[in-house]
Amino acid sequence: MATYPLRAISSGRMFARHSDGTVDEVLSDDSGGAKTTLNTAIAGERNTSSATNSYLDTRSVANAVLLSGTSAVTIGASAAANDRHLQGIMIGTALAGTLTIAGFEDSDAAAASMILPIGTVAGYLDFHDALNSAGALTMTLSAAGDDNDVMVFWRAV
Repeated sequence: MATYPLRAISSGRMFARHSDGTVDEVLSDDSGGAKTTLNTAIAGERNTSSATNSYLDTRSVANAVLLSGTSAVTIGASAAANDRHLQGIMIGTALAGTLTIAGFEDSDAAAASMILPIGTVAGYLDFHDALNSAGALTMTLSAAGDDNDVMVFWRAV
């Protein structure tokens, strides 16, 4: 794609118009160094290794799994540390048993589990895309009475 010469507008901002009609704001330094367009200078949060093919999320994308049974459930086939983001947990009614969440580390960098106690109230618990830094992301319900009442929202790295 051909790029036409840069044009300054009254605000002092510079733009480049490409042969396909697109326009990019141009960033440069005053020393004559390399110039780059704004859309290639900002890498998105997804596919960050590519300045031209990355993007920012405008909505929260998640996979969901409904927990059932009292055996440990590996979330999203998590196999090792740093392969899943835990976005949140929706609890339908107060827990009859406990919910154990494994795959995170404690403040001493040791693998540890978080245990939500009996009676944890219904609602949404936001985990802010927490990365399972200490092993596979697994969850275990202790009471069959909680079957299909806990939904886990997650995404792969």
